[in-house]
Amino acid sequence: SYALPDGNQGELVLYNILGAKVKRESLNTSNGIVMWNLSGLPAGVYFLRLDTGAKSTTSRFLLLH
Repeated sequence: SYALPDGNQGELVLYNILGAKVKRESLNTSNGIVMWNLSGLPAGVYFLRLDTGAKSTTSRFLLLH
């Protein structure tokens, strides 16, 4: 789930450990839920980046099967 400040639009991007884009979602509302099926991805380290134009946040996570 996400909540963007002041009704901004944004983009949520999932990258693999090599920096290649794996998934992308445009966020056109100030809050909501993004659900991705990651069952087809190999286990490993991934990075999730939320970019609103004014601010950007990146999180690292480990995908296990």
